[in-house]
Amino acid sequence: MRYTLSTLTLLLPALLFAQEPAPADAAPRAAAPPAFAFTLGAGVFAGPKYLGSDETRVLPIPIAGVSYRNRVFLGPSPNGVGAGLAVNLVQTRALTLSVGLGGSEPRPEDRADALAGMDDRRLGIATLSGLTYRYGPVSAGVAVSAGLRDNAGVTGTGNLGLTLPVLSRTFFSLGGSVTLANQDAMRYDFGITPGEATRRAALITAGDGRLRAGDGLPYTPSGGVRDVGATASLAHMLSPRWSLFGFGAVTRLSDRAAKSSLVRRQTGWSTGAGFTVGL
Repeated sequence: MRYTLSTLTLLLPALLFAQEPAPADAAPRAAAPPAFAFTLGAGVFAGPKYLGSDETRVLPIPIAGVSYRNRVFLGPSPNGVGAGLAVNLVQTRALTLSVGLGGSEPRPEDRADALAGMDDRRLGIATLSGLTYRYGPVSAGVAVSAGLRDNAGVTGTGNLGLTLPVLSRTFFSLGGSVTLANQDAMRYDFGITPGEATRRAALITAGDGRLRAGDGLPYTPSGGVRDVGATASLAHMLSPRWSLFGFGAVTRLSDRAAKSSLVRRQTGWSTGAGFTVGL
């Protein structure tokens, strides 16, 4: 089973505590850090079946990642580019510039009622890039995703976050984001082609209860703001290697996106929890 890039990205603030090495000035002088670092874990996620869905699904989430000298990452990246293969081109205590390659899960027509008559969407592949700046407990960044097939388009997300210790070994994070999408990306997520509209209209005429009146019209959204979101996460370090995490998130789609008949709920909520262990 594959998961959306956004699902794993929600986990990154919590996973940071398991993946980031101690600052160089805090490490013992005689002990060189290992070249490879591994993170394993598992969790559970509950949220919309797709962006804009009013149906909820609950998924188990396996977590696995490996990093080489804190510069090359396979799995969840701690630098805002999502999940996949990522490389830190620039890395200082305050600034990180990353590039990578990632994927997004398929969206089959039978996933939710509102997708009736739509074409199945296959696994997506995209180039990823991210720039993150940290100043004390505050972080700010931008991440860009460019689809490599199926005319998936380009999205860019700006984010701002704050991480603070609340108890011994417990950290609380808050974050906000806004995502912009070009016309191809908006069509990819919310567009309805004339052929799809014809099939949906035929289903409505036949009395298919999955669709509503008006769902059989084509829709071609223009580019612009796709959504704004907020996340909150809590991570507790059981030991230097083991950690527990939980998170909640809310996403509000723009009016442009919400005009699509695929969008049943403009505001979506998700939550999850799990554990990680560093090896």
